[in-house]
Amino acid sequence: MWWIGFLRHIAISDVSSAFTPFRSTLRAGLFSVSIFSFIVPLGPGVAQSNRSIVMVPMRDGVQLATELHYPENFNPPYTVILKRTPYGKERGDSDVRFFTARGYLVAVQDVRGRGESEGEWGLFQINEREDGYDAVEWLAAQDWCTGKIGIIGGSYLGLTALWTAAEKPPHLVTVVSNVTGGDPFGHHVFEGGLLRLEALEVIEQYEGGRRRPASAFLSEYVDELRHLPVVALDRRIFGKEVQSWRSFASHNLYDDFWDLSGFMEDLEKLEIPVFLQGGWFDSLTRGLKDNYLHLRKSESPYLKMIIGPWGHTNVGSASWGGQYFGDAAALDLYELYGRWFDHWLRGVDTGILEEPLVQVYGIGLDRWLEADTYPLPNTSFRKLYLTSGGDAHGPSGNGELHWESPLAESDADMFTYDPAEPTPNLWFGGLEPYDEVIRTREDILVYETVPLAEDLIVAGPVSLELFAATSALDTDWVVYWRVRSPDKEAFDLVGGGVLRARFRESFRAPQLLEKNRVYQYTVDLGHIGMGLPKGAVLRLEIASAAFPRFSRNLNTGGHNELETDYVSATQRIFHSQRYPTHLLLPVLGGTSSRKSPTEP
Repeated sequence: MWWIGFLRHIAISDVSSAFTPFRSTLRAGLFSVSIFSFIVPLGPGVAQSNRSIVMVPMRDGVQLATELHYPENFNPPYTVILKRTPYGKERGDSDVRFFTARGYLVAVQDVRGRGESEGEWGLFQINEREDGYDAVEWLAAQDWCTGKIGIIGGSYLGLTALWTAAEKPPHLVTVVSNVTGGDPFGHHVFEGGLLRLEALEVIEQYEGGRRRPASAFLSEYVDELRHLPVVALDRRIFGKEVQSWRSFASHNLYDDFWDLSGFMEDLEKLEIPVFLQGGWFDSLTRGLKDNYLHLRKSESPYLKMIIGPWGHTNVGSASWGGQYFGDAAALDLYELYGRWFDHWLRGVDTGILEEPLVQVYGIGLDRWLEADTYPLPNTSFRKLYLTSGGDAHGPSGNGELHWESPLAESDADMFTYDPAEPTPNLWFGGLEPYDEVIRTREDILVYETVPLAEDLIVAGPVSLELFAATSALDTDWVVYWRVRSPDKEAFDLVGGGVLRARFRESFRAPQLLEKNRVYQYTVDLGHIGMGLPKGAVLRLEIASAAFPRFSRNLNTGGHNELETDYVSATQRIFHSQRYPTHLLLPVLGGTSSRKSPTEP
């Protein structure tokens, strides 16, 4: 049954001894790419001839090494495709050969301070926007160039592409961005206002060249990561102060520091066509969704997005992580990119605009769900309401999920969150067995549906409208939603999200809480495209920590990354007609629809 195979291959934590054969595959494959592991297997290889290296001057005099790959059997002037990389312009994972064979000159540039480029390197550095602009305009000014430039990139290279686009160089015609997250503050270093301790793993890559799954890094250093203050973890792990980590930890809200690397609001001002591609099993897919929703507000004439049953890659295959998802999933993404560039850069009628602009793969349906906008038309955001008899602790509690509105009076569920014993992470790369954690911890609330009475197609953004109170001045909300197969073999994660309470209104202007007052929070749980078969059970879990993936909230209202004092917090989750906490599921084919609750 497809359902069982799918659950096995999206497993995040050890839920059953029956899953043992799959764990090494998952940890080494499906989710081995952390949110910070930006190296992607891109393309069929680098052409070994007809190339030269030039030093391209930036506006401040710094020169960036740029390798020019000339197409054989084509005469100038050339249309140019640009790639900007921190991993070395000579890497064999470039898709140079594909585009040069198509007649394009491909320029691969070492970003500032990397490879043979001059200047000083900095992760999410502030120069990327201006450097990208200057690179585009320099290329366009050469007598061998037609003056039309396209830019392509995956993961961190996709960030450099979007940074460049945000600066709006006049000769940039179009952008293709693969498996790329959003702003560094909201999607890479922080999420929902919580600092990712995984950020230390990418720093480890650049400091010592050691690259490994984030789960392996967190497992090795889990004891060190308990120490406070968080800002000093660099000394414990690297034996020295690391400026990037100190800067990240110190700037714990969207301030001027993060403005320098932000770009998502600027996407709303674009006027060029953009092509986004991602995978459901990529940890950056939430950022891809947010990029799309910002771009949808722009004047872009065409906004294309494809999300398949893949991981952190731009190779569209029928299988991922050892699981077969159907022949329809095997898209030739490179051919699509080529047709996209041919249309916009050369004016060739490739038929690319006659195809649906949005294609998201329905896992379990073995087919693409297609439209020209996202969320898809005819999507109904249906509410699943939380309720209980006052004790939703663990799977043996009485927490439930219902399609009907809750009763007028309903007891709130309570738990204590203690930063000294933070709730373990049950998300990507959980270090402790899921079934043991969920059964033994008193700081996790659990709510379940009865088996579904009919098949459902869930496709689009998912969120939780949470009504909660805390005894603290600030705290965190961590939410997971999971699905169990009809034969009850196992639960597994579909999505999740986190939110720091002080950022409930804005990441720029945090507001502390009034103790024990009920507030409404919207927790972004990402997005998904899948079929839920009749008999499946949905589960929702609520906690206040996901350690060691995320830094802990110390509950004091102070600076969680610079301070060492902490207090326990009493948390209350409400589910009544006055405070109707509910999960919003994007159900395709519903009778009513409303705007996505997660639109920026």
